[in-house]
Amino acid sequence: MVTGCPFFLIFALWYNINMEKTNYILNKYTYNLMLAKSAGHDVYVNEFKKLSNSYDVREKFDYRFKLKDLFKEYWPSFKELHINNLRPSVIDNVEKMINCKDLSNGYLCYSCNKCDNYHLTGLSCNSRFCSTCGKKYRDERSIEIQSKLIDVSHRHFVFTVAKELRVYFFTHRELFNTLFDAVNDTLTSVGLTSKKDIKNKTKLGFVAFLHTYGRDLKANPHIHVLLAEAKVGLDNKVLKCEYFHFDKLRKHFMYSLLNKMDRYLKANATYNDYWKFANDKRYLINEYKDVGFYIYGPKNNSKMKDIKEVANYIARYGSHPAISESRIENFDYINDTVTYKFDPHEDDGLDENDLNFSGTQIVTLNVYDFMIKLIRHIPDKGFNLIRYFGFYSNKTNLKPKRVKLLKLFKVKVLKEALRFKKLILSKFGFDLFKCRCGGTLELNYELSYLPMKGALF
Repeated sequence: MVTGCPFFLIFALWYNINMEKTNYILNKYTYNLMLAKSAGHDVYVNEFKKLSNSYDVREKFDYRFKLKDLFKEYWPSFKELHINNLRPSVIDNVEKMINCKDLSNGYLCYSCNKCDNYHLTGLSCNSRFCSTCGKKYRDERSIEIQSKLIDVSHRHFVFTVAKELRVYFFTHRELFNTLFDAVNDTLTSVGLTSKKDIKNKTKLGFVAFLHTYGRDLKANPHIHVLLAEAKVGLDNKVLKCEYFHFDKLRKHFMYSLLNKMDRYLKANATYNDYWKFANDKRYLINEYKDVGFYIYGPKNNSKMKDIKEVANYIARYGSHPAISESRIENFDYINDTVTYKFDPHEDDGLDENDLNFSGTQIVTLNVYDFMIKLIRHIPDKGFNLIRYFGFYSNKTNLKPKRVKLLKLFKVKVLKEALRFKKLILSKFGFDLFKCRCGGTLELNYELSYLPMKGALF
């Protein structure tokens, strides 16, 4: 604020700037609607919905705090301060997100086949850290998961690690692979123990997904598993497999994970880090020897709706930042702080009047601390958050004699619905490629800018 400048002058300046912008939007709005009205009622309605959802209008009336704005402001200074500790995948994903849809980085031009109207669409960044691109990525992964599943009931498991071990996964990120291996080893060893299963090389089928954080943004690596309550042997017959001994599962998972971590850290960690882990391992074995590590996996009757919800849930975490923008309460650019909210897991299933009910928690952090909490969950390049095991694995020769949960035509319909035109139509209710004159906006490669080694096409 300028010293000595009366408040009403500042308000007047702000008001005039916003009124000019509003008048520009209204003039453009009125002109386009006038042209659309002359082309017919359907064209008019489509143009009205299109203009109502245009960037200019959404920018003026959307009051959400956007991560993209925060990182645009603070990323340069943050990067300079922490450059020696930033992984290449973090830099790549964050900078892609910041430049997402920026026309200077490329665009597609759609021109009308009847008039001189055109529309430019900035190229998507496809970053796993981008809130804008995340929904399509999530839906694609969810369809991919569902298309693999056979038509049997499925159970949702969650494998968690002791809080004492969490730090090791973020200082030695290869341990995330070890966590997947421990889950696979546990389910296979405890779920298939009979001589007949061993002789017939029987396998379970499950999809595992890594989550690395909780609602409060704390580091909390855990594995979600969607497991078919069935097993398949060399004869490809599908047999029921519904019972799992949870005491054995928990203990086997604990020892399997600790032993695999021990072997990795002994070979790759520093002397001090390894002996710190060795002490933690002894403590955890003594502390949890009777119960093992926590595993959640209640028996339920998984209908198609339930499986779709679980698939959406586990796919969602790999397709956007560690916090949704709806949970951000404020960006304070003066004090360099961020305020966000979360509902504790401990409240799930509790009534608001329960003495143990905590309610929504509000957290305020320094902006750099907030950014660190987000970027540490960006996976390394090429790291697969979703993995398929047993008879769901791409490497297996087993072909279960059971129909798929989703028929092939249904998969095609779902994938077709993710096309850009249909996504816009389903979400906002208008056809982006219907021109205000009644014509059709068609992709024009000659007027598009598709940067490839600096070339114009």
